[in-house]
Amino acid sequence: VVADGRYRMLETIREFGLARLAESGEVAATRAAHAAYFLRLVESADPHLRTAGQLPWLRLLDAERDNIYGALQFACDAGDADTAVRIAAGLLMPLTIRGNYERSASLFGRAVAVPGPAPDDARAVVRAMAMLGRVFSGGPVPTAEALTEMLAEVRAADPHASPYIALIEPITTLFTDDTAAGLAAVERGLGHPDPWTRAMSLLLRGQIEENDGDADGMLRDLTAASGMLREIGERWGLAMSLSALADALSKRGDFVAATAMLEESLALSKEINADDDVWYQRMWLAVTRARRGDVAGARADLATFVTELTDPQGGRAAAWALFLLGELARCG
Repeated sequence: VVADGRYRMLETIREFGLARLAESGEVAATRAAHAAYFLRLVESADPHLRTAGQLPWLRLLDAERDNIYGALQFACDAGDADTAVRIAAGLLMPLTIRGNYERSASLFGRAVAVPGPAPDDARAVVRAMAMLGRVFSGGPVPTAEALTEMLAEVRAADPHASPYIALIEPITTLFTDDTAAGLAAVERGLGHPDPWTRAMSLLLRGQIEENDGDADGMLRDLTAASGMLREIGERWGLAMSLSALADALSKRGDFVAATAMLEESLALSKEINADDDVWYQRMWLAVTRARRGDVAGARADLATFVTELTDPQGGRAAAWALFLLGELARCG
């Protein structure tokens, strides 16, 4: 037994056990039972991930990550589309909360490529998230034909069978700029039975309205979304909503309220993911600080942030911080 209360096994003993299992001819049946167990786990966890009780479930899924990924890979190798697609669908929230879009694109892409029957809603969600994962991890925007095919599958699925179906089309319009389609899709999502889906639909409408220059609508919907998510208690969505609301308030010159929103968003992000660098909130806090008149403090915050970024993956965040430092210098 090790510090986290789990058991570890010597590699030699593990290999010995696998050899004996192979001799018994029960490898496939044992791995299928393993996959079935972890399918039940991710599907049991999913509804809790959209509630105030999400933290222990996220920790459990983190602890079982290798088992879950192994179960998914086995299902893909075995041609078990139902298990592969359903496990992948159950990974949507944990991978999204962790911001692991490259992993999402890889795992979801492999799962949805397995031929065979699988629930329509799960397959639609997994196919969409494989595509969006590639975009969010820096890949190209899908072609119009690929988007049309993906959205047709989403629209054909029962929107009430999954809390995520209703959110896919509004998300895609954020980078296709099809405002009318995005707003129409949000309207459909507002009738969803899941309160988290309704709150996230309002959040997405606020972001679409920002892209369309509707400042009043943006403020109205982001305020409503934040209130609903605060009542639900789901931290990831609330952190995103508060960051977007801070931007809306900053545009109106209410830097005190914007600072409070960003500080709460930062605290929520750290609570849900202690390893998160929360670079977005930290940078906008510095910008808001400068707009309130404390330019020297903003410069110090950004300079400290840059020096803390030792991970090679932090290049994008460092580039933004240096850009903002340049802007402060340019403005005097």
